[in-house]
Amino acid sequence: MKPEDVIVVLNAHMDYLQRVSDFIDGKRDDPQATDCHNCKLGKWIYGDGAADARLQNDGVFAKLRSVHEEFHKVTEMAIASRRTGDGPAASAALARAYNLYGEISNTLLTLDKGLNG
Repeated sequence: MKPEDVIVVLNAHMDYLQRVSDFIDGKRDDPQATDCHNCKLGKWIYGDGAADARLQNDGVFAKLRSVHEEFHKVTEMAIASRRTGDGPAASAALARAYNLYGEISNTLLTLDKGLNG
C-alpha cells in the first residue's frame, strides 16, 4: 500500500463509523454494512497485501487482517441491533468499533512504517 493510501483508507473507515453512529442516533438512514473484503483496505489486504511475499509471515499484517475483519463484523452488529430497536447493544457495538478503528490505525501505521520506512 502506498503511504498516501494509508490516510485514504483510515479516513474512509472513520467516515463509515460516523455514518453508523449517525444511524444509531437516528440522524440518518441505514448506512448498510460493508463487508471486510469490499472496502479499499480489505481489497488491499486480500489482494496485493496477501500477494506480497514480505507479508506472508508478518504478525503485524496478520493482526491487521484480524482486527479489520472484527471491525466490519462489529459495525454490522451495531447496525443490526439498531434495526431491531436494541439501542444499548447498538451503542456497545459502536463503542467497540471505535476501539477497533484505533487498533486498525495503529497497526496499519506500524505496517506502513515497516514497509515504506
